[in-house]
Amino acid sequence: MVLFGRLMRADKREYKCQTLELAVGGLVLASDCRLEIGESVVVYLDLLGGVDGRVARKVAGGYVIAINATPRRRARLIAQIQELAARLALPGQHIRRHRRLMVSLGLEIDDGNGCLTIRRCLNISVSGALIEATELPPLGTSIRVGGRGARVVRHEVRGYAVTFDEPVASLDWAVRLGQCYRA
Repeated sequence: MVLFGRLMRADKREYKCQTLELAVGGLVLASDCRLEIGESVVVYLDLLGGVDGRVARKVAGGYVIAINATPRRRARLIAQIQELAARLALPGQHIRRHRRLMVSLGLEIDDGNGCLTIRRCLNISVSGALIEATELPPLGTSIRVGGRGARVVRHEVRGYAVTFDEPVASLDWAVRLGQCYRA
């Protein structure tokens, strides 16, 4: 199961990361920062929240992080991981954290290379959106959607899904931009 998130070092600097493997006792992360064996880190993963740990070892493509958790937090992690795995195993099921609005509106998309295009947004929530497209950016790509920072998290037949870097306070702005109806 691949989850995206942020890794925070002891000096409070944050870096993007993604899981390569995930288990209750530890996880394997890919990140753009260089970590040292024994270094304390906090990993904030989409849908799981924050996890404290230490860098146990380096592996091809990333680092093994040994999770430091109380028995209660460990039990909660087990339940969260099992629920996510079960939901992802069902055909056509995607993880939804917030209510979606079905929309038909054009949003300006910046692919991070200075290329601005208007794309049709098919649905939107406070945490993400589904963008109609025939060319799909790679998973994990950072882009801007309607002026908001976002990351590509899933490819679909109609386009790609993004999660916003920061959830929006409300969807009033989306309702004002175009024709919306509740999903």
